[in-house]
Amino acid sequence: MSTLKCLTSLSISLTLVFSLFSQNSYAQLTELKDFSDNPGNLTASYFSPVTAKPNIVVLLHGCAQEGKELARQSGLLGLAQQHNFALLIPQQSLENNIKGCFNWYSASDYATETGENLSIKNMILALKKQLVGQNIYILGLSAGGAMASSLLVNYPELFTAGAIVAGIPFPCADGLITAISCMKNG
Repeated sequence: MSTLKCLTSLSISLTLVFSLFSQNSYAQLTELKDFSDNPGNLTASYFSPVTAKPNIVVLLHGCAQEGKELARQSGLLGLAQQHNFALLIPQQSLENNIKGCFNWYSASDYATETGENLSIKNMILALKKQLVGQNIYILGLSAGGAMASSLLVNYPELFTAGAIVAGIPFPCADGLITAISCMKNG
């Protein structure tokens, strides 16, 4: 009988935990289409809150990560739903980088108005226009942090604030060799 009570209690606890997390962690994401020039060949999805004129947070993933999963697993998607802000999630492809990293070290991707930098800027501007967005914040992890640093330097007028988590500061590298050096030596 005691084993049955433990299993029942565990089942109730797990049901409660999953219902709490599923409500916030699995908000509906929509593919962002038609965001103008896309020289970086990136894709994006977004969460749109019910609030009119929301703030927008841009989340840039690290290498070998799916942006949507990072948004869910980090709890940021749940926070977006709970606090009514929009979440834009650009996604790198394996066609652009074998490890799925943003190319923060490539001059053709980090320079103003080129490559991935321009693609992400255009995503932000398109979503801002679509949602009549207010303040824009950017958050990047690892390679996404390095790309966030590049975007903050190249387009400071676009952002209200930014956070770089375990990323390399811009402009540490100007190619793959110097990128490896930056990552190795800090």
